[in-house]
Amino acid sequence: MSDAPEDGPGQDSSDLDIVEEVLRGDTDRFRLLVVRYQGLLFRLAFSYLHDREAAADAVQDIFVRAFRFLPKFRRSRKFLPWLYTIAINQLRTSHRRTRLSLLREAALDAQPEPAGHYGDPVEQFVDGEEAGAVRSAIGHLPSRLRGAAELYYLQELSVSEVAELLGLTPENVKSRLSRARGRLREWLLHHRRG
Repeated sequence: MSDAPEDGPGQDSSDLDIVEEVLRGDTDRFRLLVVRYQGLLFRLAFSYLHDREAAADAVQDIFVRAFRFLPKFRRSRKFLPWLYTIAINQLRTSHRRTRLSLLREAALDAQPEPAGHYGDPVEQFVDGEEAGAVRSAIGHLPSRLRGAAELYYLQELSVSEVAELLGLTPENVKSRLSRARGRLREWLLHHRRG
């Protein structure tokens, strides 16, 4: 699955035009939305499922669900946050089914922190080889915080992009990220010692 050049959050006016064309009967136009957003959704699905094949299947399910519910899409909304909501709901369902097996597979390979080094453990883990531990820790966050943390830490979106996708203000995103960072720090430090 390759990212299209147009892949990203800034395509809303043409998204709405495509949605209108699909709803008027030109269902083949929906492929443009698939091409535009499959990369973003694949990265999101992979951050939940940690398996390329499962992520690819989940993306297909997300687009099928979006196509099925497209007639209920309110044109006053932006398309990408609506699609993202469908994706998160679908992934949470998939994630619940596979959570126990994923937790068993998630290995925490943290080394003791060098003496005198007091950096943010979340940033250290993201920057280091322990990104799998961060994914596992994010999986333990409450769903209210998980979406923002996944998009910011794993998808590397900016605060404003996360806000747009989640339909929140940047201040709300910063607040959620702050709370998520505190919980992630606790989880990572606890598991680093254990």
